[in-house]
Amino acid sequence: MTPFENLVNEVFKKRIDRKGFEYKRKSFFKIYDNRINELYDKYFNKINLEDNSYTFNYHNKDLEDLLFMLRCHFKLWIEYSTTKITIYKHFPKQFKIIKKVTKENHWFTPEEFKKGTTLFYTESNYGTVNLLNGIPLSKSLKPIEGTNIIPSTQINYDFIAPIKK
Repeated sequence: MTPFENLVNEVFKKRIDRKGFEYKRKSFFKIYDNRINELYDKYFNKINLEDNSYTFNYHNKDLEDLLFMLRCHFKLWIEYSTTKITIYKHFPKQFKIIKKVTKENHWFTPEEFKKGTTLFYTESNYGTVNLLNGIPLSKSLKPIEGTNIIPSTQINYDFIAPIKK
């Protein structure tokens, strides 16, 4: 099941069957059952599995919970402005660097990436990524010899744009 399908399935569960969630890692976050019900009912009652994207207007007071829920819990590709969020059914596979990535703006990166560089999204990463800030990207999808690990590094959202095909 895709992350988009997971979201739609959660939204259309009976209210009593919907469960909040919490993450105890570095970005400790908890959304209680009543809050998750409020968000689902307020923003997702018109979401449809057949659509390739879903756009809705949000209230500023809900943005932090919505970003955490969509990016970290459901692992969806989203874009947002000051008033709207768009959720995409399919997570992009390739990204272009739109601002130079250096040790100064990404202290954890193993190397610099020039503007215009194409990187690949990988879920097969070994390490930690804070999905609130960025996603794991790799120069290639070739695993380290003798493993299934694809080396990747977190690149923050402000430094990338999806390559749409």
